[in-house]
This record gives sequence, C-alpha cells and structure tokens, in this order.
Amino acid sequence: MAGQEETNSRGRAKLSRRDLSKSVARAEFLAGERCVQKELAAVETLLSTSVPAQMDDLEARPNHVPGLAYRCILPIASINLTTALKRDPPDAVSPRTLMQAISRCVSGIVSTVIMSLASSVYAQDAQLSVPNVMVIAQAPPVEPPYMRDPWKSYARNPYFGRYRIEEDKFAQVPCAQTRIAFSAGGKCLQGYRLFLAEPTGWEGSPTCDLALDVVIDTTGKLSVEADILVFDPYKVVAGGGSPPRFCYVNGYLGYDQEDFQDMNQVTRRATSWHNLIIDEQDRQNRSIEFSDGPHHCVAVLKHGPIWLGGYMWMMHASICRTDAASVQPADIAYVLGSLQTRIYDPVGNLRNANDRTTYGPAAAPKPTQ
Repeated sequence: MAGQEETNSRGRAKLSRRDLSKSVARAEFLAGERCVQKELAAVETLLSTSVPAQMDDLEARPNHVPGLAYRCILPIASINLTTALKRDPPDAVSPRTLMQAISRCVSGIVSTVIMSLASSVYAQDAQLSVPNVMVIAQAPPVEPPYMRDPWKSYARNPYFGRYRIEEDKFAQVPCAQTRIAFSAGGKCLQGYRLFLAEPTGWEGSPTCDLALDVVIDTTGKLSVEADILVFDPYKVVAGGGSPPRFCYVNGYLGYDQEDFQDMNQVTRRATSWHNLIIDEQDRQNRSIEFSDGPHHCVAVLKHGPIWLGGYMWMMHASICRTDAASVQPADIAYVLGSLQTRIYDPVGNLRNANDRTTYGPAAAPKPTQ
C-alpha cells in the first residue's frame, strides 16, 4: 500500500513537471516569436534607410544582426526543448540534448536573417536605375569585288595595291593637286598609289605608279562623284628612265553590276539597279541606272586614250539628280565634258608639264621631225 502511494506520488510529480515544462515552453515560444518579429522589423527598417553599398556597416552593428540570435535564442530554443520533453521525461534531458537543440535554433535564426537581408537588398537593387548601354560591334572590313572571286581577281585588279575608292581614307587636297577635277570646283581627294604587278622585274617601278584620285561636286541639279586611275606614260625619273612597256591601265570587259555597286560611297548605298548598257562600238565603256533614296542616278565607266595593251586612264562617275527627274543623256554628256583629267604626274617627274613628248599613244601618228 505504501509502495503504491509512493508510485502515485511520483506519477503526480512527473505529470506536474511535464505540465510545467509544457507551459514554460509555450510561453517561451510565444515570447521568442514576438522577439524574432520585432528584431526582423528593426532589420527591415535599417535596410530601408541604407543602400546596398552600406551593407558592410550593417554587419559591424551587433545590435541588429548578431544580437538577434543572442536575444532570441533562449525563447526559440524552447521549441526544440518542448519536443524533447514530449519524448523524454525532464530528468532524461541531458546537457548534450540541450546544446544540440540550441545549436539547431541558432542555425535557423541565422538562415532566417540571411534570407531576409538578401531579399531586402534585392528589392532595393531592383529599384535602382540602370543606364542603357549600347554595344556596337565593329563591322568587318569591306571586301572589294576583286577579292571575292579568285578567278576574276587579277582581271579586276592587276596591280600592287588596293584598287578601291574609300573616301574616308583619302586625303582632301586642293583640286589643283589631283589628277581629276570638275570645272566648277568641288571637293578633291588624293587616294592610293598603285604599281605594276607584272612579274617582269619592274614590280613597284617608280616610273610606273598609278594615281587613284576623286572629285565630288554639285552643279545645278546634278550631284557628281568621279574617280580616275591614271598614269603618266611620259614620266621620267632619276635613275629609272621612262615607264616600261608593260605599264598601262588595264581594261576589264567583265565589269558588271557587282563592280558598279562597289564603285564609290554613293553606289554602295544605292538600290533599284537596272538597265546595264554596254557601248556597242566600244565595249569597255558602259553605264547602269540606280536609285539613291528618292533620286534617280546613273553610274558610268569610261576609258581614256589607248596606250600599248591598255589605256592611259580609266574613269568612273556617279551622276544623280537632286530633284525627282531622271538623268538625261544631256546630263551625262555635260558631266563627262566638264571633268578634267590630268595625265601629267608631278611627283618625282624630271619632265616638265609643258615639255613636248617624243612619242604618243598607240595608234596615234608619230610626230614629224
């Protein structure tokens, strides 16, 4: 009988301790929950007044982040303690179990704070204005027609040098210094120098260099850009003599729309190409029509005097109306008649421009003695 009362007494004591533990755990849980909410609210208030660049300062203030764990650790630890009390009697809870519960609690608090900080910083960063940045890739260098088809490369450019009109790379000079000009004036560009490319031992000969010059002008209702490739067959240089017999401007009977389209800056932006016409009596001369925006245009290829196996010069011109009218044959005749071509080369030439020549171009009668 005495033993049964002792057992009941122990049971009541055990139940009393368990009920007490549950009550304490519940109270501590509610207190811990309110503590965490309060501390997180303080952290959010701090973040609302701080920019992301000041987050390092936040880590140095223990009252806001690390302090949260220490002020709320005991209330939150009661969650794990309550779970342990349900499994074991209070006298079975060892110090090791208590430390494990506290450790898990600290990990949970730190994770909660980190996620809160990250979301707040992201929200603020999303509100920051980001400047518009435009990256423009540099366009690759344009490939001239004579470099596109290796079977036609020599016919299109049988010289040493870049045979292409590139206005942005040419030097602007007075029109008196270029080998082509317009009678009314205009803008003149001095381009590349090309040399003989025949495998004859005369490659790069100073007596066989060809000038590539440009003139741009507007006259009346016409906009004109013309270029010329020209050499001086009468040029005499010190130590080099006269040009070799292989020196001349080559013709190219395969010159077609593809070549016209790369002729100059006007034709490179042109559209509506049509009506390629080849001169029936001189098949080297030809023309083609195109449009430059709303303007009607014509591109022309015309050769100069015949010299040995080629010509003294080769000229290209783009002629556009500045109004809505079409280019007329009279417009083309006026432009070609107004362009001045200069065969004489003043660079390193021992012969004066007014000196009489001792021979003329092919098919021309020899001067009388």
